[in-house]
Amino acid sequence: MSGIHNGHYKAAVQDDFSTKLLAQQLTVIARSGVPPENWSVGLQVMLEKIAGICLVDKLRYIQLYEANFNFYNQFVFGKRAMNGMSENGFIPEELFSQKGSTAEDAKFDKTLTTDISRQSRRPMTIISADAANCYDRVNHVIMSLVWLTLLNGNVPAVVVALICLQTMKFFQRTGFGESKTFIGGKDLIKHIMGLGQGSRAAPPSWIQLSSVLINVYKQLGLGSYMTDPISLEEIHSAGALFVDDADLYTGDDRELDTEERTNPSELCLQTQRNLDQWSDLLQATGGALKPEKCFWYSLDYKCDDGIWSYVDTSDFELKITNADGEERILEQKNPTMSMKTLGVNDAPAGGNVAHLDYLSNKSKVWINRMKNGHLSNHLAWMAYKLQLWASLRYGIGTMTNDIEEAEELFKEQEQGVLNILDSEERKKRTETIATNVWRLRFI
Repeated sequence: MSGIHNGHYKAAVQDDFSTKLLAQQLTVIARSGVPPENWSVGLQVMLEKIAGICLVDKLRYIQLYEANFNFYNQFVFGKRAMNGMSENGFIPEELFSQKGSTAEDAKFDKTLTTDISRQSRRPMTIISADAANCYDRVNHVIMSLVWLTLLNGNVPAVVVALICLQTMKFFQRTGFGESKTFIGGKDLIKHIMGLGQGSRAAPPSWIQLSSVLINVYKQLGLGSYMTDPISLEEIHSAGALFVDDADLYTGDDRELDTEERTNPSELCLQTQRNLDQWSDLLQATGGALKPEKCFWYSLDYKCDDGIWSYVDTSDFELKITNADGEERILEQKNPTMSMKTLGVNDAPAGGNVAHLDYLSNKSKVWINRMKNGHLSNHLAWMAYKLQLWASLRYGIGTMTNDIEEAEELFKEQEQGVLNILDSEERKKRTETIATNVWRLRFI
């Protein structure tokens, strides 16, 4: 809102004096705990989550903060606090949104876990627990305690962020321009929480808070216990989490020989206890589960005449309490039913047939749009490399399809893609040949 953006600071740091001045300014702010007034002014824009859908409940609010305030957030909470997390080993391996991991790693962890269950015939349950508005629901009291721990009790540095977030004046930008009025401000200091979509402190802070939740969850003995099939070591895992998406595992094969079976009723009861505890931990930090996006799988097996099949456990219901205190029944999915999580369609029973169909349809839509677009050859290649292939290759490493299915997947579309990528070049070649023929005739 001040009109000073990242470009100004990029130009300023080319000069040593300006760099020292900016660094000194941030140092004074961090040590005094008194932020500039313009740091408490934000600009909100609403972006489409899904292209073409402009419904208010389907849009995402992004908050644009002052550039130097966002740099402060990145340095203090994204670097200093995260260094404290890493050096002390506080980040659990279940968090795949940390540095060095990706969403595909989270999906692959789920794939391997269900493979172990299926191949060893060990019952387990998987709950897809989606948190509602994770960044916007963070309680500042709990978050500030985590920050103080990681920053060695640096109170002023934490106070700066809290003052700005709790007294923020939010202006809106729409297609009609920027608003002259705002919401928020000092009058609503007791009501504004959260970290803000667009803050460079939000992703690392959510990792820090999630680490506390997972560590507490595991210290209570909750989660899944399984044996590594290679090293025979015991694995205690809460599940696989990536930002607000969580797959919670429940199962226990400790002290079980090959003849023993886990009681399905006891497993479902333990799953309910795990879900209740995770929901309570989220609510204690200001968060909540989103029941309409949550579902669960129950994996249990039986053998009839040497043929294994899944046991029907639909007689058991998992219940969840939403943010309003209303109790909801969680939808149970069949192990063979594919669901899309973290951008990949998969099912615990193995195979990604649904995802192959999804990729095939996506390529067909892209080809039709490119045909109607009539782009030049070099732009078509750019769209292919940066748009189509970037979306098709995502999740390939987590899929468990037969090689033959993958090899035959795009045979129908390959000719259409080649025509699009080569059309301009072929057109030029044809024009050149026609010109040469005309010249020959003229001669």
